[in-house]
Amino acid sequence: MAVRPAQRRIGDGLQQGRTLPGAMEHLESRLGAAEVSLSTDVLDRIDEIVPPGTTFNPADVDYDAPGLTDLALRRRSPGS
Repeated sequence: MAVRPAQRRIGDGLQQGRTLPGAMEHLESRLGAAEVSLSTDVLDRIDEIVPPGTTFNPADVDYDAPGLTDLALRRRSPGS
Protein backbone atom coordinates (compact mmCIF):
# COMPACT_ATOMS: atom_id res chain seq x y z
CA MET A 1 0.00 0.00 0.00
CA ALA A 2 1.32 3.42 -0.91
CA VAL A 3 1.77 5.82 1.99
CA ARG A 4 1.31 9.50 1.31
CA PRO A 5 3.73 12.05 2.82
CA ALA A 6 1.13 13.43 5.25
CA GLN A 7 0.37 9.93 6.51
CA ARG A 8 4.08 9.27 6.99
CA ARG A 9 4.55 12.50 8.98
CA ILE A 10 1.61 11.67 11.24
CA GLY A 11 2.89 8.13 11.75
CA ASP A 12 6.39 9.39 12.54
CA GLY A 13 5.00 11.83 15.10
CA LEU A 14 2.90 9.14 16.79
CA GLN A 15 5.85 6.74 16.96
CA GLN A 16 7.88 9.44 18.68
CA GLY A 17 5.09 10.18 21.14
CA ARG A 18 4.27 13.57 19.63
CA THR A 19 0.69 14.67 19.14
CA LEU A 20 -0.87 18.02 18.43
CA PRO A 21 -2.59 19.83 21.29
CA GLY A 22 -6.20 18.67 21.38
CA ALA A 23 -5.51 15.74 19.05
CA MET A 24 -6.89 13.10 21.43
CA GLU A 25 -10.01 15.14 22.15
CA HIS A 26 -10.50 15.63 18.43
CA LEU A 27 -10.12 11.89 17.79
CA GLU A 28 -12.36 10.85 20.67
CA SER A 29 -15.11 13.24 19.58
CA ARG A 30 -15.22 11.51 16.20
CA LEU A 31 -14.94 7.84 17.20
CA GLY A 32 -18.72 7.45 17.16
CA ALA A 33 -18.66 7.95 13.40
CA ALA A 34 -17.24 4.43 13.08
CA GLU A 35 -20.67 3.11 14.08
CA VAL A 36 -22.58 5.11 11.43
CA SER A 37 -24.03 3.04 8.62
CA LEU A 38 -25.40 4.67 5.46
CA SER A 39 -28.25 3.11 3.51
CA THR A 40 -27.69 1.77 0.01
CA ASP A 41 -29.85 4.61 -1.36
CA VAL A 42 -27.60 7.22 0.26
CA LEU A 43 -24.43 5.47 -0.95
CA ASP A 44 -25.86 5.26 -4.49
CA ARG A 45 -26.65 8.98 -4.42
CA ILE A 46 -23.13 9.80 -3.24
CA ASP A 47 -21.73 7.69 -6.09
CA GLU A 48 -23.92 9.64 -8.55
CA ILE A 49 -22.59 12.96 -7.28
CA VAL A 50 -18.94 11.88 -6.97
CA PRO A 51 -18.20 8.68 -8.90
CA PRO A 52 -15.93 6.19 -7.11
CA GLY A 53 -12.29 6.84 -7.98
CA THR A 54 -12.71 10.59 -8.54
CA THR A 55 -9.45 12.37 -7.70
CA PHE A 56 -9.65 15.89 -6.29
CA ASN A 57 -6.06 16.28 -5.15
CA PRO A 58 -3.46 16.01 -7.93
CA ALA A 59 -1.00 14.55 -5.39
CA ASP A 60 -3.29 11.51 -5.10
CA VAL A 61 -3.34 10.69 -8.83
CA ASP A 62 -1.10 7.62 -8.45
CA TYR A 63 -2.78 6.36 -5.26
CA ASP A 64 -5.11 3.43 -5.79
CA ALA A 65 -7.35 3.14 -2.74
CA PRO A 66 -7.90 -0.53 -1.86
CA GLY A 67 -11.57 0.20 -1.20
CA LEU A 68 -11.96 1.18 -4.85
CA THR A 69 -9.69 -1.32 -6.55
CA ASP A 70 -10.83 -4.39 -4.55
CA LEU A 71 -14.55 -4.78 -5.15
CA ALA A 72 -14.84 -7.08 -2.12
CA LEU A 73 -14.01 -4.05 0.07
CA ARG A 74 -16.69 -1.76 -1.36
CA ARG A 75 -19.72 -1.24 0.85
CA ARG A 76 -18.70 -3.78 3.44
CA SER A 77 -20.17 -3.71 6.92
CA PRO A 78 -18.20 -1.84 9.60
CA GLY A 79 -15.68 -4.12 11.27
CA SER A 80 -15.61 -6.67 8.46
